[in-house]
Amino acid sequence: MSYNNYVDGDAALEAAKEFAGKPCAAIIKHTNPCGYATGETLTEALEAAWAGDPVSSFGSVIAVTMPVDLATAEVLKGRFVEALIAPDFAPDALEFLKNKSKDIRLLKLHRPMIPAFEGKSLRQVGGGMLVQDRDVGEDERWVVPTEQLFPEEKRPWRTSASRFAST
Repeated sequence: MSYNNYVDGDAALEAAKEFAGKPCAAIIKHTNPCGYATGETLTEALEAAWAGDPVSSFGSVIAVTMPVDLATAEVLKGRFVEALIAPDFAPDALEFLKNKSKDIRLLKLHRPMIPAFEGKSLRQVGGGMLVQDRDVGEDERWVVPTEQLFPEEKRPWRTSASRFAST
């Protein structure tokens, strides 16, 4: 993995931690968020996050809050992703992802995902160090229900033939 992949992985993981215990996907590329969503299922969250910016998501690093099952892994079919970070991978999802691409890096967390914690964030810059308080916790001002963004029939990650369509 490149230096940028590690930095993006850290940013994606920290973003995902905000929703530890709920299905969430955070997509980061070159330290910029490309997609960030929750859903009823991890599959729905990943589809919605990818729909946030499908062009910039190409070559990104993704962190998710739940173990990856086959349906979630299949969302990535035909999509180039540098790395996928997850608490775990179901055996069939792991096999699918290994066969999908030789380039994807699958990173399994070595401990359960927990919410982000308060503290200081440090970043080295030329000539010094930046120190700031970590921005943790869900800010209700940024939470927008999907129904307000996309009417059911216009959600870009759903089609009438989709197995994820509402019943």
